[in-house]
Amino acid sequence: MNEQAMLFGGAKSLVGVVTEPSAGTDSSNKPNVILLNAGLLHRIGPNRAYVKLIRRLARLGFTGLRFDLSGIGDSRAATDGLSEPESRLRDIRDAMDMMAAKTGEDRFILGGLCDGAVSSFAAAVQDPRVVGLVLIDAFRYRTKGYYLRRYRDRFFRAQSWLNLLTGEHPLTRWIRRKQSDSSASNDRPMDMMPPPAEIETYYEKLLARGVQSLEMYPGDGSFNDARQFAEMFPAIAQSEQIQLEYLADTNHTFVLLKHQRVLFECVERWITNCDWVGGAPNS
Repeated sequence: MNEQAMLFGGAKSLVGVVTEPSAGTDSSNKPNVILLNAGLLHRIGPNRAYVKLIRRLARLGFTGLRFDLSGIGDSRAATDGLSEPESRLRDIRDAMDMMAAKTGEDRFILGGLCDGAVSSFAAAVQDPRVVGLVLIDAFRYRTKGYYLRRYRDRFFRAQSWLNLLTGEHPLTRWIRRKQSDSSASNDRPMDMMPPPAEIETYYEKLLARGVQSLEMYPGDGSFNDARQFAEMFPAIAQSEQIQLEYLADTNHTFVLLKHQRVLFECVERWITNCDWVGGAPNS
């Protein structure tokens, strides 16, 4: 494979690395792949997972880009006065424009972990050049099923009852915190997301456009069962264009090498089983 550092964007302020397949590798009819920053982590991704994944996909004939959004890693902060969401979308468009000019391919698979997944989804809604999504731990709405499974499992744990009696249970700590500071906010970024019904509407538009989506969820955090995706998005969960992978034994940042291998193999299976000419899975 071949790798090249790139400066791009209107002010040449964005920094990325393009990974191209080796000469002789079949790269025909394959969209470009772009991976987006996970939070404030720079373009290597958590535990270098983006580097490894892009290189593995290059062996399958996919040209990839991992780059830093404005103000992250090596990319300079934006000075054009745009809001952060607008700046992210502009950066992603600039990345697609650069890759299209470089490769001659104007179709894209966007992906990333957490914030990178949400940014990928938002860009796909806005830009018809996006034909595929790799969303890792993207939307994690806590459903009724989530709470039933969570507390059902804890009900039978002796340690949970001991924590409750000693005041160390999460519920009692939450009550104490609310009593000591009623103005404290413990919202996480996902708590500020639009309601799931609104996200589902965007999914419907993407599916109508033919976009393929790989939805991957590790087993920690606020997603605790493969059924939770259908609980969040009942109208679209059964679509043949959506493949769900619940990786129960992994964690959010895929620290262990064996967990990274599981992640990479899921992406490779999905990306090779999609017919990127016709836009539908082969299977």
